[in-house]
Amino acid sequence: MAFSISPAVEVTEKDLTLGVRGTATTKAGGVIMANWGPVGERVLVSSESELVSVFGEPSTLNAPYWFQLANFLAYSNGAEVVRATNGADNATDTGVGVVIKNKDDYESLIAGATLDSYRFIAKYPGSLGNSVGVEVITQTSFNTAAFKDAFDAAPVDADGEFHIAVYDLNGDWTGTAGTLLEKFANVALSAGALKEDGSSNYWRDIVNDGSQYVWVGGATTTGTEALSFNFGATFTAVFGTDPTDTVITDTAPVAGLLSTDTLVSVTLNYGTSSVTYTSGVTITGNNELTFAGVDVSAGLIGVTVNVTRGALVDFDLTNIDGDFELSGGSDDTGAATLGSLQLALDLFANAEEVDVSIIVTPASTSLSDATSLTNYVAAIAETRADAVGTASPYLGAVVGVVNDTTRSSLVKAWADTINSSSYMFLTNNWMP
Repeated sequence: MAFSISPAVEVTEKDLTLGVRGTATTKAGGVIMANWGPVGERVLVSSESELVSVFGEPSTLNAPYWFQLANFLAYSNGAEVVRATNGADNATDTGVGVVIKNKDDYESLIAGATLDSYRFIAKYPGSLGNSVGVEVITQTSFNTAAFKDAFDAAPVDADGEFHIAVYDLNGDWTGTAGTLLEKFANVALSAGALKEDGSSNYWRDIVNDGSQYVWVGGATTTGTEALSFNFGATFTAVFGTDPTDTVITDTAPVAGLLSTDTLVSVTLNYGTSSVTYTSGVTITGNNELTFAGVDVSAGLIGVTVNVTRGALVDFDLTNIDGDFELSGGSDDTGAATLGSLQLALDLFANAEEVDVSIIVTPASTSLSDATSLTNYVAAIAETRADAVGTASPYLGAVVGVVNDTTRSSLVKAWADTINSSSYMFLTNNWMP
């Protein structure tokens, strides 16, 4: 190091060209059409790669919506994205498409028995679901299973456990057909089964909560359930010509006994005593019993009937085993309708529920839609009073219009249809 024996000025050069550009923290809200991903709910994405991961790559149909948000993410670190659809279906193991928009929609449909025809359903609407396969592996099928090497060992039959492998059926996900996408080891058939940490190990819970590709349908198998009916104070007893032939009818059943039920036993209650019969009694009609060769006295005060009834029950290890290839999924049949885009935009209306600074008006191909959507976004921004909207002209006003005067005239005509607002910013070019 050099020293000065008198006062001096020392000049030092530093290269600052390697500094990292700061990233904007402004968060936007926008609507997308996509080939995958939840519909009608907000999803926070932080980058273009995450946009691809959640909603798939852009296509000819959805590119205008997709690149609007991708371009914003290039200069920011977050956007709340809502997917809108127009005719897209989820693939299923039966090949018949069904619409399940998101988790809330799934839970409503499964509770309403709408999904009882399906074992496995693609997680989201879109033809990508047609490239999802599911292999269910039991102890019996383990040695011949296509994905047995993905698991450490065979499942244990005694515990009612099995493995599930979800794979890329056609190669649309990974580029290579047959690639394992995800796996679930040693899941249980029993709804009450727990893991060591106390969380559920029930196979339906495990797949529905953990899979990125499939829902479990409501399909079940034929079995039986045991039922018990009490004929309380509402029954009537009609004695036949033979004192041992008696018809007892429940005149106000809470849950009805059916003529098709299989009788197990009948207990007659006389207050201080009771007697149970397993024969000599026949179910002769709904909520009706006929006794033959059974002495029924007049002091009867109650009747308990135990039966079995055919029912749909959950699978067992013998009928859940197999390979399920999903199909019937479809992409949007056209651009999103004005109504579907407005419904999606409604998810940004409540400032208490979602924090955004900019609301991006969805791309439009017509003057009328561009006007309606821009004014719709402006109204949302004004109501919130903590965000602004942005909008660009419709496609036909800019793209393919080579004459500058004509283009300016079309853009101005669109701008003139927009309500005056301090919460809306307009561009003069097609965006993206």
